Amino acid sequence: MEKFFNDAGIFRLGYLKNKPKNNYEFYFFRKGEAKYIGVIGMGMHAQKRENSPVLSEKPDNTTLKLVEKAHVYNVRTKEYMGYTDIVPVSLKLDHPEFFALLPYKVEKFDVSSKYEADNHSIVYSGKVNEKDANERLIMVNVFEPDGILSVPYSHKIWTVKGAFYNVFPLALNDKSGKWKLELTDVISGFKVQNIVEVGRRNNK
Repeated sequence: MEKFFNDAGIFRLGYLKNKPKNNYEFYFFRKGEAKYIGVIGMGMHAQKRENSPVLSEKPDNTTLKLVEKAHVYNVRTKEYMGYTDIVPVSLKLDHPEFFALLPYKVEKFDVSSKYEADNHSIVYSGKVNEKDANERLIMVNVFEPDGILSVPYSHKIWTVKGAFYNVFPLALNDKSGKWKLELTDVISGFKVQNIVEVGRRNNK
């Protein structure tokens, strides 16, 4: 029966061991071997419409029991919760929680970057994890030589089979010097910094 539901795209990744005071909705997602659990508390107004017998603004301290062990990350807090099938949670109304269940712990994060003078661009590439065949989101913050975050150049990039590559051109009047790239894995919060020495564009 479980295989029938899985084949139909209907599956469950976990459940609460202890009944909470309030009502919560669970959302399960699966992308390759990576799995995700979203928990949303039904707000006061929604629970009143559902005629819930108990309404409480206090946190529900309970336990999320997974159907199998995984490397668990709290995506909101970036906390690594271990390789486990028991996840302590503190649920609150109108405060969503989001957990990632990965087949490995995020430990390796290789990045290389360089400046290309011919097209006055910064090029960077790397791998989040050698074993990762799933799409993952990387936040790339770009800092100018004076340490100021460059909002126009900062961006997000998706990995393909654990790898990523990007080129972004600089303006002709951008400052020369040491630019910093700060790349953050959105799931784990793991960060890597790279320094790129930016010069002047080669005029042909």
